Amino acid sequence: MSRATARIVLEQGTLRWSSPTTLNDPYDNKFDLHLDHDHEEVRRLALAKLWDDYSGIEPAPAVNATGILVRVLRERVPGMSRAQLEAHLGPSIEDGLRSGDRTIDQFHRDIRPAMATNKLLCLTTNPINTLMWAYYAEHHQGVVLRFRCVDGGDSPWPAGKAVVYSKQMPRLFDAESLSDLLAGRASIDPMSAMYKIVFTKSIDWAHECEWRIFAGSGRNPNTSYEDIGFGTEELDGVVLGIRMPQGDREAITEIAKRRYPHAKRLENVTRDREFGLDIHPSPLDHPTGEIRSPHRRCGAPKADLMPT
Repeated sequence: MSRATARIVLEQGTLRWSSPTTLNDPYDNKFDLHLDHDHEEVRRLALAKLWDDYSGIEPAPAVNATGILVRVLRERVPGMSRAQLEAHLGPSIEDGLRSGDRTIDQFHRDIRPAMATNKLLCLTTNPINTLMWAYYAEHHQGVVLRFRCVDGGDSPWPAGKAVVYSKQMPRLFDAESLSDLLAGRASIDPMSAMYKIVFTKSIDWAHECEWRIFAGSGRNPNTSYEDIGFGTEELDGVVLGIRMPQGDREAITEIAKRRYPHAKRLENVTRDREFGLDIHPSPLDHPTGEIRSPHRRCGAPKADLMPT
């Protein structure tokens, strides 16, 4: 974040949870899931599952109307051949496949209002990426804040999930899960589908190594953001950008010492033999003890999360 934002965050003890309208990716939370499957493969898989549930030793749980119908046939009309069962239930499989596009269109119409009011806290596990510092931290003049989970606190950090980066937009169902739906073994789970939209981004953003905490519509659905407090002990480190002016270094270090005396005061430094950044103790602080490196690869554990 910028120097000015860092002062506000450190003094007020709040972080900004943002709605998709405020984010810099035009696709963020705004794309539709889709169906992309081989009609005959899904039909074959669904019919095979129907037959297993009708004739097998133990049927799968019945989740929708088709699944319940198979249980009724199993109990009341035993002894049908596979050809008879497929003749009886095959048309419903065909109807389900044909209606897929209409169903998914309606599904998106239903969830779009909720998606527009989502509140997200966006973080990273890679605090030494030079592009991230350029984009979000005032061209290396700003700050990175490092957070940790604190035992016994009512903390949102354990709810963080890694963003999945992909060249393609995710599907609502693949062939296997769509055949489960048609065979009565599954139903459309709006929350699972919403998570695919919330936690998937273009491969172009992979360098951000982003983790997100998703709060639904938050406390105020009609606002574009909410500033929510964090626990004082949860702030674990303050990293100063390599280009930060000396006066700002001193001012932000003073706030951090006063409000978060346990938090480590750190700073970026450039490497000698390769392009890149490292994080060292700040000479303004002179902390004692080991400095835990906040550098993490994408997909790392949820410790050391920094807002982006």
